[in-house]
Amino acid sequence: MEAKKRGPGRPQAISAKDRRAKILETAGGLFIEDGYGSTNMEKIALRCGMSKKTLYQAFDSKEALLAALVCDVQRHEDEPLVASTATDSAESLYDALLKLAGWVLAPRQIGLTRLVIAESLAVPELARQFREEAIERGRRLIRDSIGRSIGKHQGGEDLELIASITFGAAIADLQLRALVGEDISAHQERNSLAARIRYVVELVSKS
Repeated sequence: MEAKKRGPGRPQAISAKDRRAKILETAGGLFIEDGYGSTNMEKIALRCGMSKKTLYQAFDSKEALLAALVCDVQRHEDEPLVASTATDSAESLYDALLKLAGWVLAPRQIGLTRLVIAESLAVPELARQFREEAIERGRRLIRDSIGRSIGKHQGGEDLELIASITFGAAIADLQLRALVGEDISAHQERNSLAARIRYVVELVSKS
């Protein structure tokens, strides 16, 4: 007698961590593709293949989802934003800037940055979180690397100023151009970006 074939049954359960990651990935894509205002929780749940109840158990609002995306920078970094292990001080600064540029200029991050700018007046808390979790994190990385590169004799305010100028010269121009829709892909090529950052590091090291 032929055995009956089993049906597909219920979908395999996933962990809360994996579910959260799936929701964030899906919501981020929808926010960037369709816009924050045109995306609702029902659309996110449908794209995730889950019920709205399940979605609301993870995030109680669309605002909470966007805030989590802004603060979830580490999960989307190919190279984590941590201090370089390079022993040479100039190389340490070079590594830090290259990692930061890769993250800041990534298409996904450009899209999220646009979202934060657009929503910052309506949701001031979102702007604060973005500043603390993303902007300040990158600033600390550059400041600490510069401290090792040019020596600890520089005062804290001097380091902050030099860090801001360094970021501006190495990355900010490309970031701004990407934010307003310019194609910067040619400048994102590894060799082109590396040469730009190497030049900035040499200038800082000579200062």
